[in-house]
Parts: sequence; C-alpha cells; structure tokens
Amino acid sequence: MNVSGGQSLSAPDQPPGWSANLSLQFAVKGSRTIIAGKSFQGPLAVQKPFYPEGGTCHVYVLHPPGGVVGGDQLAIDLTLQESSHALVTTPAANKFYRSDKRSSRLLQSLSLQQEAMLEWLPQESIYFDQCNTRINTRIELASHSKLIAWDMICLGRPASGETFAQGAIRQTLEIKQRGRVLLNDRLLIEGSSPMLSESWGFHGYGVIGYLVATPATPDIRDKVREIAGFEKSVRLTTTLIDGLLICRVLADKAELARRKLIKVWQLIRPEIMAKEAIQPRIWHT
Repeated sequence: MNVSGGQSLSAPDQPPGWSANLSLQFAVKGSRTIIAGKSFQGPLAVQKPFYPEGGTCHVYVLHPPGGVVGGDQLAIDLTLQESSHALVTTPAANKFYRSDKRSSRLLQSLSLQQEAMLEWLPQESIYFDQCNTRINTRIELASHSKLIAWDMICLGRPASGETFAQGAIRQTLEIKQRGRVLLNDRLLIEGSSPMLSESWGFHGYGVIGYLVATPATPDIRDKVREIAGFEKSVRLTTTLIDGLLICRVLADKAELARRKLIKVWQLIRPEIMAKEAIQPRIWHT
C-alpha cells in the first residue's frame, strides 16, 4: 500500500490543486471477491469492503474533501481479474465547485478480464455554476465481461436558485471490448448554451444521466422500455447497440433520476449478473 499526499502545480499567484490517485485490483479468493491490490495517493481512498450478498465485493470510494476545485487532478483505476465481481459506489454526491481559469480533471479507467463483473454506480455529481472540468471514463472489456455503469450530472443548485450560467463540463465515455469500440460518447455542456433549454437538447431539465450495460439482448431492452413510462419530471430513453444497452435520463431533480436508474438496475441485474438487486446500504443513509 502506498499512502501519501500530493498537490499539483499551478501558476505562482494561484494555490496548487490536489493530485489524487486510487488504484484497486479485485480477484477471487475462495468464494469471495477481495481487494487483492490497493494503492492511493492524496485524498482518495476506500472503506473496508462489505459483503451483503455473499461473494460480491461492495466498495465505497471516498473523497474526504467532498468537492473538486480548479486545478485538482483525480484518477481512479480499477482492474477486475478473471471471474471477480465488484460493486463500486460512493457514500455521497461529489461536488465540482466554481473555479478560476484552471480546470479540474477526473480520469476513470476500468478494466475487466474474462468473466469479470463490474457494477460502477457512483452517486450523482453536482456541478456548480462557473465550474470548469473534464471527466474521462475508459472501460476495457474482455469477450465475456459483464458491466453495468451509470453517471448523473446535476447542473447548478436549483434549490438555491443557482443555474449553470457559466463554465464548462467536458465528458467522454469510451467502452471497448477486445479493442473494438462499442461506444465513444462525448458531451460538452457550456453555461447558458441553448442546448440547456431547447427541445433538441436538455429541454430545461437540470439533471442528465446515463446507464450502460452489457451483455444485453433485445428482450432486456424491451423490458426496460416497458418501465420507462412518460413522466414530465423524468424521461428515459433506451437503445441497444451491439449488445450494449444505453439508457439516457433527463430529470428535474437528482432524486428522480436516481430512482429511475435504480429501477432499471433492479430490472436488468438478475438478467446480466444473475443476481438479485441488493442495494448498497449507503444509498439509504
């Protein structure tokens, strides 16, 4: 284990940002998946794993500062060895605060070997007005890996009367299987952009999210469409591309988006992971 603190360099007249890295390796030992390797630097860590459903390893990623500011650089690297199964989430919403001209960055690299199963289910992220951030997520799958992953973006703080009037969020999601690209998704959200309000964009919704899952079938897609429904406060669309289920959600509130994606997860987990959907305890606190 490597534990140390680090701060990234910045201009002489600006305080340095935090540089933090977390690397986890999961492997099967006996009837359980364990954390077989761990290293971290700066303010990123994990709690002791939980086992609420037998052998699946439930892990909570911790970011003690609770928020990301301009100049911060965070990196998370997960490797799941053959046949391991991990569910990874966070204990609370992450926050990206307003920043100066410096941008913050979050790099997430997830690698799954044969028959490995990963559920990457962080709680929502809140992006304050005038934040400037980049989020890059890369997922590498083997031919028989199984994945369910989601992400939720909350723009501003509507409850406090704050909209996302200035700033920029750049998000990329790349999923490959044995080197073949399954999804290469890029999103640029700029403060006060027409995309935030127009019907061809986010139509005034303040929460944007996605859920991706594989291997999925037309039957799974159709089951998700049956529960999508049509509610003015939350909308869900679903498609299937080369065995990859892609769900996108727009909602007025984070709680509504979270409930909808949890409902999808509860429906598809028995089909994809062959396990009943048991929610992490932290989601209820």
